[in-house]
Amino acid sequence: MKKIIIIGGGIAGLASAYRIQEEIEKGADIQCEVLEASAHFGGKIHTERFDGFLVERGPDSFISQKPWAIQLCKKIGLADRLTGTNPDQTKTYVYTGKRMVTMPDGLSLMIPTKFLPFALSPLFSWAGKIRMGMDLFLPGKGDDKDESLASFIRRRLGEEALRKMAEPMLAGIYASDPETMSIKSTFPMFFQAEQKYRSLILGALARKRSAGAQPAAPKGPSPFTLFMTLKNGLGEMTERLLEKCPNITFRENTKVREISKTESGW
Repeated sequence: MKKIIIIGGGIAGLASAYRIQEEIEKGADIQCEVLEASAHFGGKIHTERFDGFLVERGPDSFISQKPWAIQLCKKIGLADRLTGTNPDQTKTYVYTGKRMVTMPDGLSLMIPTKFLPFALSPLFSWAGKIRMGMDLFLPGKGDDKDESLASFIRRRLGEEALRKMAEPMLAGIYASDPETMSIKSTFPMFFQAEQKYRSLILGALARKRSAGAQPAAPKGPSPFTLFMTLKNGLGEMTERLLEKCPNITFRENTKVREISKTESGW
């Protein structure tokens, strides 16, 4: 019998456990345990429901451009639970200066592609707008080494763009610190845009032109909006993964302090 220990019961650990469960159901002789240091499985994903309200203590959505979350939801029977954003309520707000301010129209994720809405937006100072516009003229990095998402946004668009635009948007997706997030892992399209076009704005405009040159898609609503979630919160995903792994042992409040090699393994 093969013994497998998964350290960490976040979404990656739970998805790994489900993959092993699939092999067990095919006849693989595997004993698997998932060890989680806290009392909560799901990692950053933490949905609370009370008095008819739903509160996400971590990320509240995922990006449909990265297909793996949707694929996982379909695989574990949550396809009919997927829900997108309201097409009639497309504005995004940022709380700054003790008031709610709308994100300017024309943002492609975090990249401005329309001059006038961006120039007139009260969200950014004129110094911040000029700094973001400098992306059009700044040279590329010159190498293909990875860097943090914060470093990348700060280098291309400036500190104000990171603080007022990137951080609020990322909080709902990753609920993580941009200073520790890999640009290649989280937003590879930004990294590729700089490599190919030198400028993020030029890259975003090129993608828009390319999309406009494609044959028109069949009419009808798209099944997925850019940001997707589950009807009863992202916690549905982690809860279903736990249900789908009857042959896996899950241990909460179990902290791993050391990993040491033995003659037969670890």
